[in-house]
Amino acid sequence: MTLEDYLARLKESSAVHEPDLRIPVKRALLPWVLTYASWVGMALLPGPERLHAPHPGHFALLGAAALAVLGTLLVGEALYLYYLYLLIRRRNEHFERSHRFFLALVRLLREAGYEDVSALELKVEELRREPKNPVLWVILSLVPVLGLLAVLYVYHSLNRDFHEHSVVERSLVEGVARALGMSPYEPPFEVEELEPVPRRSTGLYLLLTLLTLGVFSAYWWYTLVRDPNGHFRAHERFERRLIRAIEEGMGG
Repeated sequence: MTLEDYLARLKESSAVHEPDLRIPVKRALLPWVLTYASWVGMALLPGPERLHAPHPGHFALLGAAALAVLGTLLVGEALYLYYLYLLIRRRNEHFERSHRFFLALVRLLREAGYEDVSALELKVEELRREPKNPVLWVILSLVPVLGLLAVLYVYHSLNRDFHEHSVVERSLVEGVARALGMSPYEPPFEVEELEPVPRRSTGLYLLLTLLTLGVFSAYWWYTLVRDPNGHFRAHERFERRLIRAIEEGMGG
């Protein structure tokens, strides 16, 4: 393969050509809004014994309100499962795409005559992660009792995997810059942009969730959506700069 072939592979596996899935935070929080609204609705819903001088119209109104609350709860749960599926799926897709991108980059360097890239090739293999079946984990989350453990594991592993993955990526970028005799803190690398995804304490977050009767879990969910979004944006900027610099270098 020629340098042009490796550059083509690099472009094809880049976030510019194959964007990572950035989930809008406001949309992802909608399931929690609906769920909390349904809880409030249930608390405010009067029972038949609390109705004064009830007549058929009161019972019909109460039934309609109960159905509305139940519908809100079910829609919130369905949306939650959908976004849980997306969170797991985008993890798999990003890890696979990132591996292809850095593999193409290292092979391009070798083809260009940079011989000291063996360590980088080994580092690229650290990006490989076993994919998680999103459908399976969504189904497991529906099983009574076991579902809570399944969701806890998914939350924990999503944060842990993205953190460890982003640490390896930053190390790779620094290694590539040094192999080229360049500073990793200057264009086109600017590695400080690729900050590792924060490592969040599962134990602390679980404790706060229990102490707040589940309310804190909404913030936990928020971090699972937001943290990778920021990581993906940094990826796209970095990969765009790097590809442009390689094209200019080859053109010269």
